[in-house]
Amino acid sequence: YLYQELRVKGGAYGNMSDFTLGGYLYFVSYRDPNLRETLEVYNTIPEFLRNFDCDKREFDKYIIGEISSLDFPLTPEGMGDKADEDYITGFTFEDRQQIRDEVLSAKIEDMRNYAELIEAVMSKNHYAVFGSETKVKEAADLFDAITPALR
Repeated sequence: YLYQELRVKGGAYGNMSDFTLGGYLYFVSYRDPNLRETLEVYNTIPEFLRNFDCDKREFDKYIIGEISSLDFPLTPEGMGDKADEDYITGFTFEDRQQIRDEVLSAKIEDMRNYAELIEAVMSKNHYAVFGSETKVKEAADLFDAITPALR
């Protein structure tokens, strides 16, 4: 959905989103010419999820895509970094396997059930934007404060 709306229709170079293990949710677009429109797209995510539907083949592609983001080859350095991160955070093999199992057993209804959670988060209107000063100032009404990141 975000790829289609932000990249294909909106011209952003790319986008991503994630729920972190620490409980954070974020949406990111980059090299995006449409600040206001992108934030509007983010606000439509709950409605998109409420009405989410696709056939089994398409849903399987979503599952495969998510699994590929969890399980991919690492260089020796990457393995060391991952081991350090897991040790520091207390993340275990069992934790990783539970995530895999949840992804592999996901159903379309599970996607729909995220609508309420995302809507609750989005209702807080917490935005952090790194972008062209001109574009940010054009959308100043969206923000309580604008603080330059670099001086």
